[in-house]
Amino acid sequence: MAMKLIFGLMFFTCSLCYAESSLLDVCSPEVVDSQGVYECSKKKSKEADLELNNAYRELNDKVSVDYKADPLLGDELKSHIKKSQRAWIVLRDENCAIESFVTPSGTQAFETSMNYCIARESILRVRYLRGLKF
Repeated sequence: MAMKLIFGLMFFTCSLCYAESSLLDVCSPEVVDSQGVYECSKKKSKEADLELNNAYRELNDKVSVDYKADPLLGDELKSHIKKSQRAWIVLRDENCAIESFVTPSGTQAFETSMNYCIARESILRVRYLRGLKF
């Protein structure tokens, strides 16, 4: 009976350790290898892109509500917002290419550098979009 209990506890403990390691956040301080840093950069870039898309959509929704009395003026403002966003994406990508230039393109290090730059710049853009007042 004692042997079964000990075996059961060992199995349970090992299961917990495995579950914890599989749930480890790719951006946790424990992740220090280059693959982990790369995975973290991809995660940060995706999260920032999602946040950017949300901020852009929220801004357009706000314009629709705020300019309900004059939809033509609202549409004009939305057109400027759209043009600005498209131009900003080109600028962001080129700035990040400049920032990552010293790293050979096509390498994981280059992609990591680009991902972190895109994430950082996207979050700055989110702050800008959410700070606009009309």
